[in-house]
Amino acid sequence: MLHVAVLGQQVIADEEGGPRSRSSRGIALAAHLVAHAGTVVPRPRLAALFWPDSGDAQALTNLRRELHHLRHTLEHAPVVRADTAGLAWQDVAEVAVDLRVFDREAGDALDAATRDDTAAVVRHAAAALAQYRGAFLPGVDDEWAREVREDRENRCARLCALLSEALARTGDLTAAVDVARRRVRLRPLEEAGHRALMELQLAQGDRAGAVSTYERCASVLGRELGVAPHADTRRALAVVTTSPTATGRPRSSPGSAARPCSSAGRRSSPS
Repeated sequence: MLHVAVLGQQVIADEEGGPRSRSSRGIALAAHLVAHAGTVVPRPRLAALFWPDSGDAQALTNLRRELHHLRHTLEHAPVVRADTAGLAWQDVAEVAVDLRVFDREAGDALDAATRDDTAAVVRHAAAALAQYRGAFLPGVDDEWAREVREDRENRCARLCALLSEALARTGDLTAAVDVARRRVRLRPLEEAGHRALMELQLAQGDRAGAVSTYERCASVLGRELGVAPHADTRRALAVVTTSPTATGRPRSSPGSAARPCSSAGRRSSPS
């Protein structure tokens, strides 16, 4: 089996982990098709996207050459479907792609959440997050890559929130805190993530940890945005400092995944 990794790295490797390709352009082309799996992308669009400084004919020639190399790298596995309309990625058993696994498991986790199936949320969200080893195509600054990167980072943050909440409902507060910390690392300016972590830490009886989380939140907001924490976050601190220390499940779902409260865009401290 071959492995294509585009989350946190850019590599096509064999079963033993040996690299099969060192062509960043070829891996990026595969990543674009993977990110839009199920959608037929016209050849002229791909050619213009990857070779914007070449004429139309030369760009299409470059695309054909890169596709030939990509197919060779993937041992001619039928992952790229080609027809008169364009090119599309199709999954095959002999090629595993981290982004495809992430997308499938993330979708299953979100579906499970709508059914209130906590066990399925935990199973699928954990499987998705295991694939997310970092940003999509790190180092590639093309607009299309930035759009995919932001979209998948949004999904990852939402999955962290869902999984943390689900683990808290099962009573596994240690694991819930670990996932909540990952959410904060991913989105340090999103105050809802800090509040969720504070509530979980309080439920663990870790009042000092919750206060420390607030202080880190205030520090990063002040440094990056020049603002103080939102009133909701300050109220969360008040709960931490005034509530008797006790362990158990959080009083409510920690930091709603559906209604994130980010500080991005605020320019002054709210009243």
